[in-house]
Amino acid sequence: MEHYQIYIISDSIGDTAENVANASLRQFPNMDFQFNRHTRVTNKEHLEKILTEAKQYVSPLFFHSFASKELTDCITQFCLFHQYSAVDVLTPGVEAIAATTKQVPIPITGALRKLDAGYFSRVEAIEFAVRYDDGKDPRGLRTADVGIIGVSRTSKTPLCMYLANKSIRATNIPLVPELPVPKVIFEVPSSKIIGLTNSPEKLIRIRKERMKSMGLNADTSYTNLARIFEEIEFANEVMKKIGCPIIDVSDKAIEETADLVIRHLKKINQI
Repeated sequence: MEHYQIYIISDSIGDTAENVANASLRQFPNMDFQFNRHTRVTNKEHLEKILTEAKQYVSPLFFHSFASKELTDCITQFCLFHQYSAVDVLTPGVEAIAATTKQVPIPITGALRKLDAGYFSRVEAIEFAVRYDDGKDPRGLRTADVGIIGVSRTSKTPLCMYLANKSIRATNIPLVPELPVPKVIFEVPSSKIIGLTNSPEKLIRIRKERMKSMGLNADTSYTNLARIFEEIEFANEVMKKIGCPIIDVSDKAIEETADLVIRHLKKINQI
């Protein structure tokens, strides 16, 4: 089988060009490709040395990503002269945005990598939400941006995951009459705690649907109206003692609740 040489060349770490190359190569599962990756190529001399080396192969293919127009022009002219195929990963997108916005682009090397800091922040927040979900370790409240408390089925976990996708570190702690309230709840600023409540009627419906989805009997103390009133009363007493904001989620989508939480956190300079 013939080996095809693919050159990944970038002025940064080359992930952008390599990702595009890999996505394209998946359309050719029976072909054999070998990667030659060159990163931190920031001057013409370095680039020309790589291009000279590539001439030893028959029809090398280039995937490149440069913020510099000089380097982009250099590799483009080289490929045209030698009739090699090349994929300019960055320029078409930049030119399309420039044409639409009538703005002149400012070349920034490694721009995607810089933006990835936001991605890693979201990943860290998601991992945080999972680690401290459902009161697994109430101590997480100390380092959280916000702590969500409430009775079962008030959408505490979905809310925390939604906030995590906004890079907000959220933990949630269920309030159950039979269980002691974690001391840490009263030790952190009340402003970083948000209480969630729901109508008894909606809680009954949600809890019964939950039990049915698990193949369990829907008529238990968990779905008993008197028990739900007891839980809500207990939770309200705890929230009143803390002095934290309370959101009624009975008529709100997760996005609406999250928006209220985010606005509150911004108001108190927590995020």
